[in-house]
Amino acid sequence: VYIPIQEDKTHGVVAADGSYGYAGKVITPFNIVFNHGKITEIEESESGNILRDFIEEYKDDKMYTAGEFGIGLNPLSHCDGNCYIEDESTLGTVRIGRGRNLALGGRWEASGHFDITIKNPDVYADGVKIIHAGKIII
Repeated sequence: VYIPIQEDKTHGVVAADGSYGYAGKVITPFNIVFNHGKITEIEESESGNILRDFIEEYKDDKMYTAGEFGIGLNPLSHCDGNCYIEDESTLGTVRIGRGRNLALGGRWEASGHFDITIKNPDVYADGVKIIHAGKIII
């Protein structure tokens, strides 16, 4: 399940440990900071550098903008970094898509779109915890 998000409202830290779209599986977990809907910091690490380089290949600053939030609900999927669609649908994961989101009902035009998938996350919406360790609690 996914929703387009208000492109300038996403704030917080993503502890990325799943996969990053077509770039494959995250090697070691790393942090990504979002402010006003944009990635403002990517932790300096091997995995962080892979993400930074991957985004830079698009040559479009709009690829740093959040455009989607999704919750994986498929118990048969595995987030192994081998298949983008399977990674993002895996039960117990969430994803934040960056870049283009027009087809999702959003308003953001960009040169591409890909997701960062997070395993077993804690998720808060409006200050209320809605997912704990990958389990929906509302």
